[in-house]
Amino acid sequence: YQRRVHGVIQHVYTVLVRYRGSLINAFCELDTNGTKTITVAEFKEGLSAVNSMIPEASRIAPSNIDAIADFMDKNHNGTIEWNEFIQAFHVVDTQHSMAPPHG
Repeated sequence: YQRRVHGVIQHVYTVLVRYRGSLINAFCELDTNGTKTITVAEFKEGLSAVNSMIPEASRIAPSNIDAIADFMDKNHNGTIEWNEFIQAFHVVDTQHSMAPPHG
């Protein structure tokens, strides 16, 4: 399971950075209601929307979106806080700022 999740995280990271410019941009766009948290539903809807705009070969499987959302929501409260979001991607992003989004 861990190996699968880490592989999917790498893919999601690549897609988000490639099509959204950075993790901060991606987080802010996924946070559709401006609460500085992403509901699991916002995360799933956001990645589904990204999927619809990218080449089919790069799309993230719906089952993988569900697995990543569950993995990111460490405290299982139905929201993905910035620290949970960035911790999930920390293993694949060592070159970019991990500061929280401003706003």
